[in-house]
Amino acid sequence: NSKAIPEQVVFTLRVWGLLRGLCSSLSVDIPLLDIFAAHAQRALVAAVAPRASLKDTTREASELQTAVSDACRLYPGAGIAVCAYDNGQLLFEAYGGTLGCTNPEVVGASTLFPLAEATRMIQGVL
Repeated sequence: NSKAIPEQVVFTLRVWGLLRGLCSSLSVDIPLLDIFAAHAQRALVAAVAPRASLKDTTREASELQTAVSDACRLYPGAGIAVCAYDNGQLLFEAYGGTLGCTNPEVVGASTLFPLAEATRMIQGVL
């Protein structure tokens, strides 16, 4: 079935094979996979625009939304979820970015972050 593999994938694999053959015949050692990986990461980050969603439109919520959007632009491929509670009541929340450079899933209210990994560093310092 000719439609089983997208033509862009076939084209990319052909180009990769030609480049590998050229490098081999010229005895040149170029990390093609690293080069392709860097371009793939940039493409994934560009495919998912940073966003923030808020339940409140107060000045504080607006400032939080701006901070989340700025963080998503500053660290493409990183996700963030921020919320503020007062006496158990949710005041406002904001989400933005993705789960990572290689995982374009958008961060939202139900996103789980691996916090156990982050606390290991704190335990090591103590």
